[in-house]
Formats: sequence, structure tokens, C-alpha cells
Amino acid sequence: MFNIARTDLIKALPKPEIVPRKKGVRAFGDKRSYIQVISAFDIETTRIESIDNSVMYIWQWNFHNLATNEHIITVYGRTWQEYMETCNKIKKYISQIESDNPVFMVRLVHNLSYEFQFLSAFYDYKPDEVFAIKKRKVARADSFGCIEDRCTYIHSNLSLDKYAINWNAEHRKLSGEEFDYNKKRYSWTRMTPRELAYCENDVLSVTEAYINEMKHYDDNLYTVPLLQRDT
Repeated sequence: MFNIARTDLIKALPKPEIVPRKKGVRAFGDKRSYIQVISAFDIETTRIESIDNSVMYIWQWNFHNLATNEHIITVYGRTWQEYMETCNKIKKYISQIESDNPVFMVRLVHNLSYEFQFLSAFYDYKPDEVFAIKKRKVARADSFGCIEDRCTYIHSNLSLDKYAINWNAEHRKLSGEEFDYNKKRYSWTRMTPRELAYCENDVLSVTEAYINEMKHYDDNLYTVPLLQRDT
């Protein structure tokens, strides 16, 4: 996992190309195109009892090439400023594509409703950019005109660990006891290689599980359902 402050993310990503459309029932009614790079995003937070609130101390973002089925890179940042700068770089990266439809990168977030509480403080979501199945249950959210967040928890109705196991992800969630959730961490807290690996595995596992599920059902980003599949 690479520190975003010392990484040229756009140089690491492949030339943006659109996922070919296929016959089948679209997951969404609006017209948009998706790029061949799928990603997954997660944050870790520390609870501050004195203010009855939590603060983010690290975010991690994995990028995967659907065309080659290979992980490209996972980057992390320690501040929201770094996050905003990264999103703007992604917007510039995707804008290279000329298309009649809006072009988006799918970004998977396990329990998007939680992350949304933080993301909405730094991006002014419009009503038509958010799809919630009930109050504070966000299934999908668009931001920066090019990032489409999908909640894999609502999609699967499984914990991250169970979702990864169910779809035979190569990476699995590491031990929470070893990570020690009781430890207070902040954006300036030095993190060990093992702690960083714990963070990275969370985004690697959700990407792998989602892709394996798509393959099983012969889906692509246009047809995979947003909500839980009928079984």
C-alpha cells in the first residue's frame, strides 16, 4: 500500500477505457458509462468520547483493472485534504474519455451509510446523487461527477468477512484483535506495516469478492444489481 502523498496515482492507472455494454437488464435506469477500473474505498476512525464523535485517521483506496483482472494499486492518505485532491485527480483522469454519456468509476464501499456521514462533510451531495433505501441507509451515491459509490453491505447483506469468504476472495479481513480497535489513532499516529496491511486487506477483499460474484452471474458493471439478489 502506497502513501498518496508520495505516489503518482494517475501514472499508475491504465489508460481509461469504457466497459463494453452487454445485453441484459440494466441495474440502473439512468444512462451512464463505466470505465474498466473498479475501485474500493474504506476509512478507519477513532472515537473521541469527550466530544461524542469520531475522526478519520486513515483512508485506503484500491484500484483494480477489470480488463486484465489485476490489482493495480492501493493508496492511502491520512487527511481529508489528501482525499479531496485524489478525487479531483480521478475526475481529471476520467475526463480523458470522450463519450455521449456521463462516465463513472464504480467505487465499492462496505457499509456506505457510515462512510457517507464523513464524505458528506466534504462533498455537497445533491438529492439526485444519492439513492437511499431508507433514512441513513445509503445504497448508492455519486460524487465529483465521475465516482459512483455502491454499498456492498446492502448489496450482499453480509459482513465484509463473510462476503469475502462467500465469494472466495483471495484476501480476507485480518484479525481485529491484533489490530486493536481500542487503540486511539489519529492522522499523525505512526502505523505499523501490520496495521497498514489490515487496512489494505479490507479494500482488496471487497473488490475481489464483488468481481468473483459478477463472474459467477455473468454480470458486468451495467447489470449487477444494486440491492440484494433474489434467491
